[in-house]
Amino acid sequence: MRAMVLREFSSPLRMEDVPAPRGGPDEVVVKVRACAPDMLDVKTRAGQSNVVLPRILGHEIAGEIAEAGASVKNVRTGDRVAVYDYLNCGACEFCWNGRETLCRNNKGIVGLAIDGGFADYVKVPGRNVLPIPPDISDEAATTLVSPVSTSLHALRERAKVSPGDHLLIVGAAGGVGIHMVQMAQLFGARVIGADVSDEKNEKTKKYGAEAVINTAERPFDSSFDEAVMEVTGGGGVQVAIDLYGSSESLAACYRCLDTAGTLVRIGSRPGDRLEIDPDALTMKEVVLTGCRYNTKEEFHKALELVRTGKIEPVVSFSFPLSEVNEVLDKIERNEVFGRGVAIL
Repeated sequence: MRAMVLREFSSPLRMEDVPAPRGGPDEVVVKVRACAPDMLDVKTRAGQSNVVLPRILGHEIAGEIAEAGASVKNVRTGDRVAVYDYLNCGACEFCWNGRETLCRNNKGIVGLAIDGGFADYVKVPGRNVLPIPPDISDEAATTLVSPVSTSLHALRERAKVSPGDHLLIVGAAGGVGIHMVQMAQLFGARVIGADVSDEKNEKTKKYGAEAVINTAERPFDSSFDEAVMEVTGGGGVQVAIDLYGSSESLAACYRCLDTAGTLVRIGSRPGDRLEIDPDALTMKEVVLTGCRYNTKEEFHKALELVRTGKIEPVVSFSFPLSEVNEVLDKIERNEVFGRGVAIL
C-alpha cells in the first residue's frame, strides 16, 4: 500500500510502498478515505513528539472498515467510520467515567504510538472506530475527530463558558480555533479572535467573532493587552483559550483575564512556560487549566451539531496524499485557514 513515512526527524515524509496491515481479533483495518494533518503532525515531523521511527503519521482519520476481527461487534466490513485517536484501555476509572483522554493506561495516540492515516490503510483497536452516517462526508468526518469535539470539551468541561462571557481565542482561524468560534456562539459567548493576519481574522469574523486582533501587529505585548481591554471595556475576558501555546501567548492570556477568569491551555510549543504572580492568582481567584482533547461522548455530540447545521465543518481545501509535506509546511507557517484534508 502507499504510505507517507517519517524515517528521520526534521526531514520530509517519504512516499513508500509498504505492506498493508492485518488486524487481530480485537482490531479493525480501515480503508482511509480522508486524513487531515495538523500541528501535532508538524511537531512530530520536527522531532518534538515522543515517537519511535519509522512512523506513518496522521490522526484525524475517516474511512471505511476493510476488515473487522472476530471479536469486534460495534462495526462490520463496509461501515463508514471515523477513528478515535486516543489508545485508551477502556477499563480504568477515567475510561469508565467517560474521560478517556485521562486513561491510566493510555498507550498514546494513533499516528504516534502506532501507524496513522497518511496511508491507504490503518489498523486500530475495534473500540477506536466510531460510525459516521451517510449525510456526513469523509472530509467533514475528519473535523469531528478533534476540531469540533475538542472545542466542545474545552468550552463545556474546562472553561465552563456562560452566556455573555467575553471569550478570547488565540489561534482562532486554525483547525480547532475556527470551530471553537462557532461553538462559542452556542454557549452565548462573545468571541475575540486572535490570529496572525488580517485575511484570516476577517474570515474568522464571518464565522461569528465579534472582534479580532492581528497578532503579527500586536505580538502578545502591551499592545495586545490594550486591544483586549478596549473590547471588554477595561475588565478583561472571563475566558481565554490558548491554541498557540507559546510562553508569550500564555502570558498575554493570563494578563487579560478578568477577576475569576479562566485560562485554558490547549496548544503547546517547545519550551513554553508561564510565570505567574501567586498573590494575583489568589486575590483574583483565576483558574488555570488544560484541555486534553475530547471524549467519545463529545464526538457523538459534535456529530449531531454538524448534522443539524449548528456547526459548519471548515475544510478550506483538499489535496492528494503525495502533497502532505507541502501542507505541513503551510501549517507550520500559519497559512492554513481551518483544515486541509488529504483525500485518498
